[in-house]
Amino acid sequence: MNSQRNAPTRRALLFQRLRSRIAGAIPKVPANVLQLPILGIAVGVTASLVVASFKAIIAFAGLSLVGLHSEDFESLPTVATALLPLTGAVVIGVLLTRMAAEDRRTGIAHVVERLGSHQGRLPVKNALVQFFAGAGALAAGLSGGREGPAIHLGAATSSILGQAFKLPNHRIRLLVACGAAAATAASFHTPVAAIVFAMEVVMMEWAIGCLIPVILAVAAATIVSRTVFLHSPDLIVPQMGSSSMLDLVYMAFGGFAIGAIAAGFILAVRFFAGLDRHPFLLRATIAGAITACAAFVVPAVMGVGYDTINLAFAGQFALSALLLIAVAKPIASAACIGLGIPVGVIGPTLVIGAACGGILAHLSFAISPESAASPAFYVMLGMAAMFAATLRAPLAALVIVLELTLDSGVVLPAMLIVVVATWTTRRVFRQRSVFLTMLAALGFERLPSEHLLRAPVGSIMERSIVRLPDVMNVRAAAEALAGNPEWVVVENGDGNVRCLLKAGDLARHLRTTSEKEVHLMLLSAEPKDALGIDIDATLRDAQDVFTRSGVEALYVRRTASGTAMIGGVLTRAAINAHTRTATRPGHG
Repeated sequence: MNSQRNAPTRRALLFQRLRSRIAGAIPKVPANVLQLPILGIAVGVTASLVVASFKAIIAFAGLSLVGLHSEDFESLPTVATALLPLTGAVVIGVLLTRMAAEDRRTGIAHVVERLGSHQGRLPVKNALVQFFAGAGALAAGLSGGREGPAIHLGAATSSILGQAFKLPNHRIRLLVACGAAAATAASFHTPVAAIVFAMEVVMMEWAIGCLIPVILAVAAATIVSRTVFLHSPDLIVPQMGSSSMLDLVYMAFGGFAIGAIAAGFILAVRFFAGLDRHPFLLRATIAGAITACAAFVVPAVMGVGYDTINLAFAGQFALSALLLIAVAKPIASAACIGLGIPVGVIGPTLVIGAACGGILAHLSFAISPESAASPAFYVMLGMAAMFAATLRAPLAALVIVLELTLDSGVVLPAMLIVVVATWTTRRVFRQRSVFLTMLAALGFERLPSEHLLRAPVGSIMERSIVRLPDVMNVRAAAEALAGNPEWVVVENGDGNVRCLLKAGDLARHLRTTSEKEVHLMLLSAEPKDALGIDIDATLRDAQDVFTRSGVEALYVRRTASGTAMIGGVLTRAAINAHTRTATRPGHG
């Protein structure tokens, strides 16, 4: 009987110990040896399944709506190419118009915002909107990408998993990185680029300790995607062909032009995002109408557009068609993205970049037919430049080029065009990444203190403490300090923490006093109830408490088998010291 009554308690203790190990809150325990890698693999498999389901529902919806087995919107009648996106946008507007604005936010920008202000805790409702409304929008031909929604779904799946396990905030953020990277790998089939993209764009930070679970998540997602679902690559990349040194000069001019186009695209997204004061149904209808008008002239702007990229690789577009795509695709995509249609931005950047690269190929052939490289060479570099400039992801763009082409000879011109395009967008036109631009238009700003968001208070708190009552005998107080603690936690008769006192201050007082009793509260600079914080909270949480309260120290609570305990003391000075170390050049 006693064993049965105690069984739930033992299970609770086991679960608490597992959480603490994953959180890294137990000192001298190899927290990340086994638990985090297992979670990374689990997240990778789950994210791959979610992305596969998302792709399947898009294909099923397209087949049910218009009988399309792929994104062959160009084969539809002219009237259908205009009516389909307009109808799809109106239906989405009607279905989502009664939802709160925060529940309709989706995509990578939403993930970035939740990482910055909600510790990576992604809501289920937004993920459902992304899954079903995003699939319907792409099936209806609205101009947007599939990777952004997939990354949101992968990140949300991992975040929900972390919340179900009641993991602390810094571990949920790590799982979000795993989910985002795994979803990117399952979508692009470029595992190394997926890791770089998740760190460079989504997390906007590099931490060596995060890489092992992220790598395992990407590996698991790639294995599941390639072996279980047998997904073939969406992009069919031919041989690049050789290039000359003259192409390097040409790429510099091309990078400047693509950087300017990227800046214009970002400005258009910001303009449309700024219309959020209008009803959602009206905004969705406007997005559908703009896409319909563009599709009436250029059907290639509809949907994700991977078929358009493959045709550009093969050099099957005339210069006039590429010019139309380069103009119509940014407008239609910026309208859909900025006005709140749950589609992604990565796909459009690749299509726009492919069109720009195709234009560069035509011009290069016209200028010097004998030295011009293959059309695929310029298309790939155009895609990389637009991707890097729009998303502020130059390293991810270069890795994508290398993984898709398996040709190291493309890397040097790719580096040049990517750097020039990114520099042009950022320095000449002073535009931030499209995600940060969207957040700024909606009134959100990225929190800069990433090192505080990924570290728990337990990682730097002072553990050398002693708990003493407010009033006590001088000799007993001296004996309590024999172990040389750093802090004294002063409690009242009910066990509530009243104040925090430096042990050195108490020791100095004991050496000079002639009284038999000491009132510890009188020695404290703040004679009031002390403030506490949970051991699973991040340093950013603690910094917020310090800012609101103005205190200099917090006691750290931790719960064991339902009982609250004092685990240590965290000071404002400790956070400042951690910040100086974490932001020091070369700190890993």
